[in-house]
Amino acid sequence: MLERKYSKILIYFFLSIVVGLRAQLGPPPWQYDESQFIYLSSGVKYIILEQGKGPLPKLGEILKIHYIGMLSNGKVFDNSFERGTPLQFKLGAAEVIPGWEEVFKYLPIGSKAVIHVPPEFGYGDEGVPPTIPPKSTLIFFIEVLSKQMPFQPYTHDTKKRIKKESGLEYAIIEQGNGTAITPSSKVSLHYNARLSNGVILGNTFDKGEPLVVIMGKNQLFKGWEEGLSYLKQGDKATLIIPPHLGPDVGTNIPKEESIIIDLEILSVEPYEQFKPYKYEHLPFQESPSGVPFYLVEKGNGPLPKIGEFVKMHYHGVIRNKNGERFFDSTFERGKPATLLLGNSEALRAWDEILPLVPKGSKIVMTLTPEKISQEKNLPPIIGTDSILIFYIYLLE
Repeated sequence: MLERKYSKILIYFFLSIVVGLRAQLGPPPWQYDESQFIYLSSGVKYIILEQGKGPLPKLGEILKIHYIGMLSNGKVFDNSFERGTPLQFKLGAAEVIPGWEEVFKYLPIGSKAVIHVPPEFGYGDEGVPPTIPPKSTLIFFIEVLSKQMPFQPYTHDTKKRIKKESGLEYAIIEQGNGTAITPSSKVSLHYNARLSNGVILGNTFDKGEPLVVIMGKNQLFKGWEEGLSYLKQGDKATLIIPPHLGPDVGTNIPKEESIIIDLEILSVEPYEQFKPYKYEHLPFQESPSGVPFYLVEKGNGPLPKIGEFVKMHYHGVIRNKNGERFFDSTFERGKPATLLLGNSEALRAWDEILPLVPKGSKIVMTLTPEKISQEKNLPPIIGTDSILIFYIYLLE
């Protein structure tokens, strides 16, 4: 009897150690036992390494996750842990690969899991060259952080709208008590923009990454910038922007449509202005596809490689028949961008040019209307009748 009692104590002791280790998984990628895979009928398979205590996600909800994406040979092609920015997506809205849509409904909030996705539920026969070869099985290490309901457009009494002389209308949904927005403020905000016919133009609420804009830089179209000028930190508001105050010619937005923007003003701060590099006197070089760039200052670091994460600051300027205007700047936001080269997650031109210059370099690159039309990730505000100039500092 005594031996049995001590045997049970030892068993409980070792079980507690094992459970404790499973509950304290270190940073990914994690070790796992392939015999523990759960197979779905699609061929997607998964192991929950650490069971979350939250509920299961439902279709239509917004999930926030961290992940590492890896090929079957162990090569990492994406890593949100390293970027420090989780991914948010709407489950069931085809915003992610089909394999993720299949498996996330089985992962409670708080879970850590390994997922294997066959090619037909990943990137198929084509892949995403050169980062993901054709017919690749993908391995993901996942941490499911949280979930939320998708953003619902604000509602308000139309009688309480404020109409300005320009034709802009706005309504305060919830009054803030922070700093007022001035012509030189740096503003962080969430927005949901849609046409009067209901077509969605953009939504940062569900993506989790606020928009940061610099007032007075023509970063936004007229009606949007005017609307912000009446608001302050903490405000929630709806702007109703008539067609004549909408984006410039060159966007895909119908001229006759009003734009409705729901906003939440997160912060209002002064900003430090970026000083553009002098480059006109320098000889230009070209990327393989013919995008010109100027090496303003050569860094001492190694050349970045395709498939490698790089950190960079950039300042973007639009030049067209109406003059030159600023549209985005990580310098002025104060937060560098991190991207995976060759993953087509930013600009094709960046994937071509950045591997040609050492880390620590400062460069200027220009995109003609022809090259802009070949880019998939530029916002509509750029237009196809413009030249785009980027001032870039490739961090070491």
